[in-house]
Amino acid sequence: MIIGAVALVFGGCGGGETSAAEAFRNLDLTVAALDGRAVALRDGRVGFPDEGIEVVLDGLHLTGSLDSERGEVTAGFLYTNREGALSEIELVVALRREGEEMQHLGSRLLGGPFRVEGIRYEAGEIVVYLLDYSLDDPPCCPTISLQRRFHLVDGEVREVEVVDPDSEERVPEGAIETPA
Repeated sequence: MIIGAVALVFGGCGGGETSAAEAFRNLDLTVAALDGRAVALRDGRVGFPDEGIEVVLDGLHLTGSLDSERGEVTAGFLYTNREGALSEIELVVALRREGEEMQHLGSRLLGGPFRVEGIRYEAGEIVVYLLDYSLDDPPCCPTISLQRRFHLVDGEVREVEVVDPDSEERVPEGAIETPA
């Protein structure tokens, strides 16, 4: 399976504050797929060649106001590749308040393989749109459309709902958590 992390080109300006996109691509965070290992992304990636591991931030992300209590929140997707093959996808959420550095708020393993189609904020939740595989789908072409919803609780990214808009047949096992 070939996973292409889309690279976005961010225009620079001479000096001044970095954009949210640039700060997100240079974030210090813990990677759930690496058992909570602390890493420092630089230009959206970090590698561990001796271990055959590369961590890549997808260019698809969203920055905005999640709710009135937080500053500017950025959410995006991190791919952990082992020996050149995708092993895990996780949702990464970071916060940036005016005049401060961007901080990693939390991450949530989403699993894989599937294709991330989009992300938006709605009523204080992060909504992720995915295409997942049925048993009959070829590797190129997932066909099951899913929406997974998350919210932030005490520094944790918690899943609150999985919706298959086309069918009620399949909801990933263990995908729904009830907020505490």
